[in-house]
Amino acid sequence: MARMIRSLRIGQVRPTPRHTGLTFAFLLACAASGTVRADQGLVLDLSTLLFNYQATNPHAQPGEVIGTLSINDRPFSNLTLQQLDLGPDGKIGGGDDIVLDLAGIGLGESFDALFAGDVIKQAGNNNYLISGRFAATDTVTSIAEPSLLGDFESSDIAIFEGVFLYIGPWSPADDNDSILLPSGVPSWEFHGILGDTPATPNKDGIRGQVSLPSGRSAFKDGRLAEFHIETGIPNLDTFFAVDRRNLASDVKATVVPEPTTFLLLLAGMLAVLARCMYSRRLRVYS
Repeated sequence: MARMIRSLRIGQVRPTPRHTGLTFAFLLACAASGTVRADQGLVLDLSTLLFNYQATNPHAQPGEVIGTLSINDRPFSNLTLQQLDLGPDGKIGGGDDIVLDLAGIGLGESFDALFAGDVIKQAGNNNYLISGRFAATDTVTSIAEPSLLGDFESSDIAIFEGVFLYIGPWSPADDNDSILLPSGVPSWEFHGILGDTPATPNKDGIRGQVSLPSGRSAFKDGRLAEFHIETGIPNLDTFFAVDRRNLASDVKATVVPEPTTFLLLLAGMLAVLARCMYSRRLRVYS
């Protein structure tokens, strides 16, 4: 399976509570890419997914696969797709975005999502690379022929403040002309559920659906992030040494016609960080 290699190597960051600035610097470094102008973008938000990691080769040497990971929907998972006008600055999350349309799916039984990948040990301590593929469906497509499909590869992986995180670029898989499928047609639709979607905004006039009447093949660029709370794990070597399972994984993904900045990914990550720090304060003062 062909892979795109465009990962940044900024190393592992392990801030203490008094080093909050390092945490924000790490997130900003991961989220930033080029600043080329883009007119519109899509943001996919999936919550309460199942994270599974299997340490298939815990004594792996540099360049070898140490384990495999999969992330998929479960009955209580949910999904929201936003179509955005990126405003004058052309940046997702730049502060002037306008939500044009929404599609929501409130239960995992109505959609499918799957990230499947290898974790590859790199030279040095706490240094790894994740190489995988992510697919997501709406209510009418299938994992065999999903609505979104892309390849992912990045070494931007960290554990900080009790949160496990990886983030990086994703791009069209195989010979597809876009992350948005199917290939070969100008338009694209994502079908959610009317009752799980607010009445407004509703650009295409069909509640629960996001539509691109043209330009589908231009959506070739994006960022994808996965994160969840993992307490009591000091570093990545410890994390990847044994099997792991988590029932509250979040995946956030952006798709745009050209490179831009991806600040919206920060919002979900910081929300997880805030929940983790709040739970710690409860333990301290209870």
